[in-house]
Amino acid sequence: MPTPLPPALSNLVNLTRINIPMFNLTGILSPVTNLVELEHLNLVANNLSNGIPEQINRLRRLQYLNLSSNKLGGLLIPEICELSRLQVLLLSGNQLRGSIPHEISQLTQLTNLNLANNNLTGYIPPEVMLLTSLQHLDLSWNLLEGEIPNGIKNLSSLFHCNLYCNKLSGAIPPEIGELRGLRVLRLDDNQLTGVVPETLQQLVLIQSCDLRWNSGLICEFTFRGLSVGE
Repeated sequence: MPTPLPPALSNLVNLTRINIPMFNLTGILSPVTNLVELEHLNLVANNLSNGIPEQINRLRRLQYLNLSSNKLGGLLIPEICELSRLQVLLLSGNQLRGSIPHEISQLTQLTNLNLANNNLTGYIPPEVMLLTSLQHLDLSWNLLEGEIPNGIKNLSSLFHCNLYCNKLSGAIPPEIGELRGLRVLRLDDNQLTGVVPETLQQLVLIQSCDLRWNSGLICEFTFRGLSVGE
């Protein structure tokens, strides 16, 4: 049975943690934006709607935010980037649109960024490549276009990089080969072209490197975990 997110929740101003996954919560997020002591907010797999309220920037202590698998629409607002203590930001499986805000560079403590399965458009902003603590990056299943920024080499802590099912074009930057800790690289189902850089062979810990369904790619070598072609 659908359960509205109660407006009275906003009165519990000393709460530091909310963990209500898969509870069929409905309504809007506004009641939580008054809970300025929150450090952990997990409302994954509910039915929350409308957009992310601008007042979310009040939650300056927040370290973990999981709103994945809801029905949140509207823009990915820049105010969310004012939560400078965030380590985990999970917004996948919603209906967010527009571009990834350049202000995302303010989230310097992020280790996990998942914006997959939304309707995000535009380019991958180079500011994403300034998030040097990132271990997991998932921008898959969006409408992102343009080239993969060369600054990806800055993400030296990256384990998983999922950029598949977008409209990314141009060449695969050889700098990806500098990410020696990378285990998973998925660039499949894009519009990438050119010769696959030999530097990918330097990814000694790679378990899966999926480059399929990029009809313009040419690969002149192989290694364990590499998938190329249709």
